[in-house]
Amino acid sequence: MGLRERKKEQTRRRIAEVALRLFDERGYDAVTVNEIAEVAGVAKVTLFNYFPTKDCLVTEGVKDDLAAIVSGGVPLSAFQSIHDLR
Repeated sequence: MGLRERKKEQTRRRIAEVALRLFDERGYDAVTVNEIAEVAGVAKVTLFNYFPTKDCLVTEGVKDDLAAIVSGGVPLSAFQSIHDLR
């Protein structure tokens, strides 16, 4: 992977990590896209280049889990107990 691709991946990861942290701290509805962009150190348009919607930020955080469920690698019941804790 070249430098440009690594930087893009780092930016994508930073945006997703900031978004998930803010969602966890304050709740999804209380966090704006502008706040996520500001804390991540990117412009709002940059955020939308990586994540077309706010919902996409949530699915980024669980995409590996979703892939495991779809492939049958993780039973859905394993995630139900996590959901019940909320």
